[in-house]
Amino acid sequence: MSPDTLQRKKTVMVVDDNEGILDIMRFMLEHDGYIVITANDGHYVRNLKAPLPDLLFLDIMLSGTDGTELCRELKDNKKTCDLPILILSANNQIQDISKACGADGYLSKPFDKKKMLELVELYTTRVTARIGSAPSM
Repeated sequence: MSPDTLQRKKTVMVVDDNEGILDIMRFMLEHDGYIVITANDGHYVRNLKAPLPDLLFLDIMLSGTDGTELCRELKDNKKTCDLPILILSANNQIQDISKACGADGYLSKPFDKKKMLELVELYTTRVTARIGSAPSM
């Protein structure tokens, strides 16, 4: 592995129809050195092309789109199945919902910066392709 590969900044994509959530997550992640892509529309996720982000935060309830269905589609596609996906929601059933749609984990809203950054670090440094039983916060 070249030094350039080791030094590459990790890319995190956040998809949520709440502009406030997108802004705060962008600010926190960029402040911690990540490249951040945001989208407020689930249709953007359906058209993901290489290079894929290192991690995807996906809200459950997007305007006109079901985030859990998007998660299933990504996990069923051989081009995107290894992309770590964390469901983002205030739903009190988030753990069950994330497991049912094949997500790698979840982040409950409201969240604190430390928990979010721990999850980002965990999922962007994983060596294995997909961890279904990894801790979620």
